[in-house]
Amino acid sequence: MKIFLILLLFSLSFSKTIIYDVYLYFFKVGNVKIELKDNETYAEGKTSEGMSWLYTYDFKFVQKGNEMFLYEREKNKERIFRREDVYRKKLWLPLIVEFIKEGRIKETNLFKVKDKGKFLEVFPTNSKRIQKIVIKRDLKSKNIPQEIIIYGKVKLSLKLKDVRED
Repeated sequence: MKIFLILLLFSLSFSKTIIYDVYLYFFKVGNVKIELKDNETYAEGKTSEGMSWLYTYDFKFVQKGNEMFLYEREKNKERIFRREDVYRKKLWLPLIVEFIKEGRIKETNLFKVKDKGKFLEVFPTNSKRIQKIVIKRDLKSKNIPQEIIIYGKVKLSLKLKDVRED
């Protein structure tokens, strides 16, 4: 009986890891890894080592319940953002996490959402850098985007590389 209870406890814990390759136009420049664990989400991303001579950027994102934090390092500058600042400065990250967790994105005063069936278009209302975010749905796994395209000063694409369930 004890073994059954232990197995039941392990089976109730949920863990999923999603990895995206990041492209600047058609050049691979880095990767993003998102880990979902029960009521916690971790994400981290970094520039590829081969691109570090040109540009360096890395981040760590943590969401526990309603709290979220983002630590980023760009070149030699380090910044930490809390919940509201994450939505204002790095909108794409909490949007992707929300989409993966819930299969949809709730519109707020920070952005407008247009559902086009196979993809979602998100328009930030007060972002100087990002004009539009396109989230392309995957037919097999509706909650995990196949591709995320961020239109801003430059075009960034996050293309799904791997999904692991633990």
